[in-house]
Amino acid sequence: FDCSKGDLGAELAKEFNKRKPASRVVIWLTGRGQCYSSPLNFKGMDKVILYADAFNPLNPWSLEINAPNPATSPPAILMTGGNLEMVGMNLRLNPNTLMPSLVTVVDGNLTLTGCQLQGPMLKRFDAFQSVVALKNNRFAASTLLVHDSKLLSSRAVAYLQDHVQMQARNCLMVSFNDAILMEVTQATTNLKHVFDHNTFAVRNNTFVLRNSPVLQANGQAPVHANSNAFLAPFADSGEKRALVGSTDAWLGQGRWAWQGRHNVYDARLHGYLHRQYAANEDRII
Repeated sequence: FDCSKGDLGAELAKEFNKRKPASRVVIWLTGRGQCYSSPLNFKGMDKVILYADAFNPLNPWSLEINAPNPATSPPAILMTGGNLEMVGMNLRLNPNTLMPSLVTVVDGNLTLTGCQLQGPMLKRFDAFQSVVALKNNRFAASTLLVHDSKLLSSRAVAYLQDHVQMQARNCLMVSFNDAILMEVTQATTNLKHVFDHNTFAVRNNTFVLRNSPVLQANGQAPVHANSNAFLAPFADSGEKRALVGSTDAWLGQGRWAWQGRHNVYDARLHGYLHRQYAANEDRII
């Protein structure tokens, strides 16, 4: 599909209404310059692969996704109950968007390879929450797998809810807020997060660990971090900055276990742990 000659979201919706899609769908995308689309919604498919040549040096192009009705803005790309893989995509949102995220996957896996995903870079638009969001109510863990990609945003780059683990290698992640949010709202299984040869440029905390007030975080979620650079280039903001911001539930029950080596930490970080989300406590450790 040539994104410079039509609305990708509208064309896919038309095709899916005419006939039931196969369980595995591969979509090859081309374009020219700045292309535009309405939101993409995938449901009832086991796997969807979006393959693009957006970084072709002879013809670089990008795709901006906008909602036809700004008052009821869904995620730019929504996958429900299946796995989504994106290769070579250059996606962005309008700076004035009311969309909550660029890519949201519910009860499935997300793989990004050689992609650039850019959310709004202005902090005043509170509707936008994260570049990618994974929410998993199944007991088997979902995985966010990111390789050779760039995620940029004024808010979080990734939001992981419940049974979701993340693996990232050779990526750049830039956030003018907290970068990776991990939230537990129900009893969860054991998870494993792996970060290898990435660069994080973050204004506040690189990782934020949260849980609902009535639920204690359970299961274990060890983090293997190797040869990453954790930078704080926006240090003139004055906020307290640490590698991890966490509730007591994650720490007291041993859910969070950091296993790191050969990492680089910016001297402008105030500490490793910021317990700003614990009740009646706001302390750097």
